[in-house]
Amino acid sequence: MKPHICFALVVASVLALAACQDRTGVENSGSTIQATSDTSQAGINWYYGDIDKAFATAREENRPLFMFWSAEWCPDCAQVKGTIFNQRSFIDRTRLFLPVWLDGDTDRGQQFGDQFGVFGYPTMIIFAADGTQITRLPGTIDADQYNRALDTALAVMTPVPELLNRLLSDTKAVLGEDECRLLAYYSWEQDNQRALLDLDPAQAFSAMSQACPDGMQVERSRLYVEQLKAMLASGKMSDNEKAQAVEQLIAIVSDPATRLANLDLIINLPGKTIAGLTTPDSDQRQELEGSWRQALDALEQSGSISGSERVYISRALVRMARMDNPDAQLSAELLKHTSDAAHWVDANTTGYERQSAINSAANTLTEAGLYDQCISLLTAELGKSSSTIYYMKKISIAAQKAGKTDQALDWLRKAYDDATGSATRFEWGVNLVLGLVDMTPDQTEEIEQTTVSLINELGQTEGALYNRNVRRLRMLDATFSQWNDNNLRLASLRNIRAALDGICEKPTQQQATPAICEEFLADIQ
Repeated sequence: MKPHICFALVVASVLALAACQDRTGVENSGSTIQATSDTSQAGINWYYGDIDKAFATAREENRPLFMFWSAEWCPDCAQVKGTIFNQRSFIDRTRLFLPVWLDGDTDRGQQFGDQFGVFGYPTMIIFAADGTQITRLPGTIDADQYNRALDTALAVMTPVPELLNRLLSDTKAVLGEDECRLLAYYSWEQDNQRALLDLDPAQAFSAMSQACPDGMQVERSRLYVEQLKAMLASGKMSDNEKAQAVEQLIAIVSDPATRLANLDLIINLPGKTIAGLTTPDSDQRQELEGSWRQALDALEQSGSISGSERVYISRALVRMARMDNPDAQLSAELLKHTSDAAHWVDANTTGYERQSAINSAANTLTEAGLYDQCISLLTAELGKSSSTIYYMKKISIAAQKAGKTDQALDWLRKAYDDATGSATRFEWGVNLVLGLVDMTPDQTEEIEQTTVSLINELGQTEGALYNRNVRRLRMLDATFSQWNDNNLRLASLRNIRAALDGICEKPTQQQATPAICEEFLADIQ
């Protein structure tokens, strides 16, 4: 334990020193790519370019490495930039590690994504100086919680899988405070089952929670929530387990500290959770739903949440109104609440936070069926932020739901035309193809030509068949299997398959993801 104590003292010393210094300048630590205005304003010495060189630098300097996996268009990435990366407390902490910015559109970006097991944007990982992955940090917590989680990871420096293995191999094992905090604030949703491989998630989270020291109720609550998610997903909860869960959740949502620590559950999963644990009109339903509504009201009035989280309170209310019937008519009062929340976001958010908040408002309006307001809100934002093509996709979704097929497809085409970056262009090209198949399935020629063109373009990229690109190819494969009704489109699918063969046959691609080369449209003869 002595090395951990010493490192904690170093953390405290460096932060004290950094707090006294002005760090407005930005260096580029060995990269050949200059910092963009997006990041230079934050005062962080981001490392760009050669990822292998970044890890070599971390080893040479014996520094932990912090990796930010993102894309320029990603609204949630903008949320992290606007609520965490711009905070002096975070900027000062970057002196303790080598901060690396990995954009999914850079050369081999998707290949590195596979290497590190990251898929969704954003993902944030801390590595030890020797390259061992220590933890993944969530972007769904506030800046203070984030900084505490970051300090904890730097102080413990024990990989989460190693810590988990030690805990589960000894029923009497206990966790130190930092170890408990490390597990509680690990980004389990972005772990992609790496740490929990071959484990029963519910049992693992229960063991973590029970091993935490007394008095760490906030951390224990976060681990319990993960346990509950796993139990609900299994579909095997007994009536007694559900009754106990209701009591636990009422306590969590009613306490300000545990409520804020579990904001993701409270604003994103109310309907599924309440409906999964209770039956309509039961006393348990009324008590849990009532406590949940009080928690949402307290959060909305607190002023301690972001614009995105504020508008998602309305979405939470929509999901609760429809938890037993997804087609339930919403009350006029709830529709007004949702509309007013979107107007509040439009009037009160700026900068990076606005990109994420506007996206959240659009999602909420669409779920509530307020399609025209969603389209107007997003149309007014076009060209004002780096999320423009993402907004176009959301406009298309709202337009399609409103029955405006031609408009929906036009927005998908425009988004694809405006997209830049190899992975982003492929993703938005696939969005267009999927939209064409869904809305105009008889436009065989356009579907074929668009697909062949975007696959050929993808083939010009080094490390094309990795990560998100492969996932999009699998989406196309599943969609085309349904589209090829009675083999009427065999000729088009053979041409599409031939385009992918052109990539798979390239020597530089053969070591990429060979499975997709065998799987894609495998039934086409």
